[in-house]
Amino acid sequence: MATFENFLPDEDTYDRILKYDLNYTYTMNYSEFYAWNLKCISELSEDDRLWLEGLCRRIEKNSIRLMDLESCAAFHAHGFHYNMDGELCIMMPR
Repeated sequence: MATFENFLPDEDTYDRILKYDLNYTYTMNYSEFYAWNLKCISELSEDDRLWLEGLCRRIEKNSIRLMDLESCAAFHAHGFHYNMDGELCIMMPR
């Protein structure tokens, strides 16, 4: 299985998040954002870490779908990140 880092957004995706999601008012650059996510992961309880590992395995197998109720289209999960409130955000591809 790939490591957690393989499921985090790349720099271009982070730039898109900053540009399009008005809920994100981050002032950190990508390196800081990446470090923030690694910090959030490192602070998980053992149970939460195991759960996240299971999520990543399922993302790898394309067995997690997300649906936007506006369009009702289901997309395979692509990755995740933690927002500045420490909430898990599961991403779907463009």
